[in-house]
Amino acid sequence: MINGTLLLVGRYTDGSSQAMEVHAERLRDRDIAASVRVARYDRTHAVDGDGAALSGVDPPDDGAVFLLPAVMANTRATGHAVRSIAASLPDPVCVCDPIGRAPVVSQLLLERAENAVEPSAETALVVVGFGSGSPPESRGPLGYHERRLREQSDYGDVQSCYLLQDPAAECVRYNTSGCRMAVVPAFISPGPAIRTEIRAKIRDERVTYAEPIGTHPLLTDAMHAAVTKRYVIETRGDDESPPAAAAEASRGRIGADGGRIP
Repeated sequence: MINGTLLLVGRYTDGSSQAMEVHAERLRDRDIAASVRVARYDRTHAVDGDGAALSGVDPPDDGAVFLLPAVMANTRATGHAVRSIAASLPDPVCVCDPIGRAPVVSQLLLERAENAVEPSAETALVVVGFGSGSPPESRGPLGYHERRLREQSDYGDVQSCYLLQDPAAECVRYNTSGCRMAVVPAFISPGPAIRTEIRAKIRDERVTYAEPIGTHPLLTDAMHAAVTKRYVIETRGDDESPPAAAAEASRGRIGADGGRIP
C-alpha cells in the first residue's frame, strides 16, 4: 500500500463525478493507498485549451502523493490541470501515465462494440475520441487501439475519429465500409452533452451506439496497474512494499513510464 495519497484527476462532465467515484471506491477497497481522492478539471474556451481545476484540492494526508490522470490521453488541458493541481500541493507529486494505451482498453472497446453489433466481414467498428487540437501524441492511444482491433477483431473495418480534430467524426460515415457500424465512445466519463454530440455528428442508419468504457472493472484494473508501476519506479531500492497487485488480467499492461512534476 502507498503510504500516502492517490489522487485521480479527470475532466469534468455531467457524469464525471459518478464515474470517477466508482473507480476511487474500488481502489479504496483494494487498499492501494492510505487515501484515495478525486479531483476534476474543466476545459476553458481559451485558444490554447488550458485546463483549470474546478476547486482547490485539500492538502493530502502525510506521505507520498501519486497523481493518476484518469483520461485516455494527455492533452494541453490535462497537462495544465495536472501542473496546477500539483503546484497547489506542498510536496512533490509522482505522476502516473494516463491509462489510454493500456492493452486492456482494446479489450473493453471490443467488448462494448460486440454488445452493440456482432462482428463480421460486413460490419464495422468506429471508436470516437474527444480530441483537442493538442500535440499529435494525444492521438496516439486511439490509433494504437485501432491498429490492435484491426488485427484482433472480426470486424471488416475499424476506424477511429474525434469530435474536435481530424479525422473528424462527421466524416467517418463516408470512410467506413460495412452494412452496420458499432460506434464506441472512448470516454471514461462522458456526460449527456458528449453522447448527444456523437449522435449528432455520426448520423447514419447503419449505426448502433455502444456504451462508453466508463466504469468497467477492467478500467479500474488498468488504473491499479499504472499506479503500481509508477510506485515501483519511484521507490526502487526502498524497503517499502508495492501496492497490492492488480488483478491478473491487468498485470504488465501499461507500457509507457510516467513522469515527475518538476
